[in-house]
Amino acid sequence: MPTDAEQQRVSRRQFVKAVAAGIVTAGIWGDLVLSGQAATVTGPPVSAADALQRLKDGNRRAAAGRFTIGDRLVSQRVRTAAVQRPFAAILGCADSRVPVELIFDHGIGELFVVRVAGNTAGTLVKGSIEYAVEHLHVPLLVVLGHQRCGAVEAAIESVQTGRPAPGHIDSLLAPIRPVVRRLGNRPDLLAEAVTANARTVAETLRRDDQLAEHVASRSLTVTSAVYSLDTGLVRWL
Repeated sequence: MPTDAEQQRVSRRQFVKAVAAGIVTAGIWGDLVLSGQAATVTGPPVSAADALQRLKDGNRRAAAGRFTIGDRLVSQRVRTAAVQRPFAAILGCADSRVPVELIFDHGIGELFVVRVAGNTAGTLVKGSIEYAVEHLHVPLLVVLGHQRCGAVEAAIESVQTGRPAPGHIDSLLAPIRPVVRRLGNRPDLLAEAVTANARTVAETLRRDDQLAEHVASRSLTVTSAVYSLDTGLVRWL
């Protein structure tokens, strides 16, 4: 009869077969350690507070130009090739000036990033985030708006002129327009609307049918923030 140690040992061949058969999923906790003999998953999940601190520390490094991401990319690619364990999910804008991993100085396998113009939460976005929470067990979700967001600016123009945007762009603006209307006419409407939109989307996600139970059990924290294009710093809301 095999010993406990022998029963717990998974050979490399068995592991590869399990991956091919779909038995090993992306939701396994821990870092994957591959050797010539075995593949194991180790390490406890991080807390939401730890995840948030990692993002804050990484953003400070990035804003100061002290990136560490380049030193880790190759090892991260190898380590995460078979399984991922991101420590946070981030809903950001598709704007080319807002590369989320660079903003937080984190690399492959560390952040589950969803990007869409205006960082809004439509059905497909919600489904992606629900996957990160249900299957990857991320403890932290950040809705990241940014300074001078074009989608928010277009929503303001649409509200003020009463004209829809052309084509499918208008569907991007639809969830932002109510935020703009609530603010009315203000001196710095764009900046205030960017902040209000990030907060509104975060609150919408807290009430999502699939996410609300995780929020209630405190296994998921949802927060929002705004990234400054000028300074590179993230302001937490």
